[in-house]
Amino acid sequence: MKGATLSAKNNKYSFVKPAEFIDVVELTALKLQDKRLFNELLANAWEDIGEGKEHTIHKNDIKAIDKNLHRLEDSLERLMGTIIKTLVAIDGEDYTRRFHFLARVDDAIRSDGLVIYRFSDDAEELMLNSNMFARIQREIMFALSSKYSLSLYEVLAKRMNLKHKQHEIFELDAFRGMIGVAEKQYKLIGQLRERVLDTAFGEVGQLTNVGCAYELIRVRGKGYTHIKVTWFAKDPSASFEAQKKRSMTKDQQLGERKEHSEMLRKIDKQARKNRNNR
Repeated sequence: MKGATLSAKNNKYSFVKPAEFIDVVELTALKLQDKRLFNELLANAWEDIGEGKEHTIHKNDIKAIDKNLHRLEDSLERLMGTIIKTLVAIDGEDYTRRFHFLARVDDAIRSDGLVIYRFSDDAEELMLNSNMFARIQREIMFALSSKYSLSLYEVLAKRMNLKHKQHEIFELDAFRGMIGVAEKQYKLIGQLRERVLDTAFGEVGQLTNVGCAYELIRVRGKGYTHIKVTWFAKDPSASFEAQKKRSMTKDQQLGERKEHSEMLRKIDKQARKNRNNR
């Protein structure tokens, strides 16, 4: 019996992404173009998921992701080699499952040819049984310039329709993995803030229909161990402002994000001060 996710439909503005493909840990970190490519491969195959078919996409349709098709081969190889780690329930008990996205890819030598691909059996099984998904806006996916921003957007898009819930506390190491930070990368909290968190939360808050903020949490006497992520759906006026900002130059967007980053730090600093004064 198919899960509810497969009944959701794609359109020219957005596509469906099963929740099981969002809160995952990439054991080999992907690049931004890799993440976009996987999303397009998924959207392209969506109507035939579960039928055990090979899927085809024309290279001209991939140029929206990266006009330099010479990089396509590298992206396909990274996707083929990426092992995904996610939680699954088996007979009421939680397990960690590791699997590959793709089982096989045939890439035409000529630049105007086809890419023929097949998802792994485990990937198809997860899609068939999925009951929760995010709807990803294509325009937003291409507007976000950081792989961390795209991952964060997907994490929040999955949670936007949860009733009576607008925040979640994650273990910091788990959250790093979810948004694509390599295990040995940005181990210093200052680097993580500047290179990843401020960039991702600033860009998502600026350019998408999702408002968001974060607060790092530490155990007294120890380092930061958790992160509290807060989100909310923007009203129509704020969503329209975000749409206009997607048309700004990258330099203009960056200037606004720097201001937003300073605001996030002030919020976090005040929260830590309040806790210390209790």
